[in-house]
Amino acid sequence: MKKLCLLFFLFPNLLFAVREDILGKWISSKHKDGNQIIIEITEKEDGKFYGTMIGQTIPFYQEGEFEGQEKMDLKNPDESLRKRKLVGLEMLHSLTYHEDTNRYRDGKVYVPGMGKTLYASVQIEKNQMKMKGSFDKSGIIGKTQIWNRYEN
Repeated sequence: MKKLCLLFFLFPNLLFAVREDILGKWISSKHKDGNQIIIEITEKEDGKFYGTMIGQTIPFYQEGEFEGQEKMDLKNPDESLRKRKLVGLEMLHSLTYHEDTNRYRDGKVYVPGMGKTLYASVQIEKNQMKMKGSFDKSGIIGKTQIWNRYEN
């Protein structure tokens, strides 16, 4: 019993993790160009979680053909969508919370830099979000990125 009480005081967030922990604003780690993406995750009426890009630390192209313009979805496989702005883009779709594993799974993440939609899973630990984008549904072939809770 003493050990159980000790665990309760050392790791209270493990006992009280809730599905809403994912809600709010998150900022990505820095990309190669120094840019960071800010997304806001909300829950929709279907009970699933979605993330919309609400900002970037470097929102404009710094050089090249589009220098000075807001960043766009240039690598989208659908040519008609390549001129749409990235800010406002819903990039995280249909994540479902699984209480048994305390993870959000079965969703998709659109990666504008690749122009690809990947399988997505997320795990929240304190104020960090580990988001994994995978080419395969099982999550074997993919990459995990660390996001931090964003307070502006």
